[in-house]
Amino acid sequence: MLISVCCLAVLYILLFIVVNTLITQRDSTETITPGLVWSSNLGNMTWDDATAACSALGSRLPNNKELMAALKDQFFNWGFNPGGFQQDTFYWSSTKDIIGELYMVAGYNFKGDLVNYSGKKKFEYSVRCVK
Repeated sequence: MLISVCCLAVLYILLFIVVNTLITQRDSTETITPGLVWSSNLGNMTWDDATAACSALGSRLPNNKELMAALKDQFFNWGFNPGGFQQDTFYWSSTKDIIGELYMVAGYNFKGDLVNYSGKKKFEYSVRCVK
């Protein structure tokens, strides 16, 4: 029994390392586009509606790196500041998660921590488009 518990613990640790490595590799393929023009908050909507709304504006959803950088700049003033991001609000990105089925969302939780996680396309999150 003790050996089984130890084996499970080791497998969990290895799985954690692999997942974090894949996330890092995924993030390294994205770039932050300088000089982006951000739309105002278009409200909460599903991912499909968000991509359609951005397309109708001649824009796109930001990738995860662009969104995370904008959120950091908004609240910590580390460079450009697109403004208009709200605390306790999560925003869609165009980045798929490591499985490729969910899309990354980012925002600040109620404690003020920057959070990044996968959201199902049918859920509703806030939308900021970029050009």
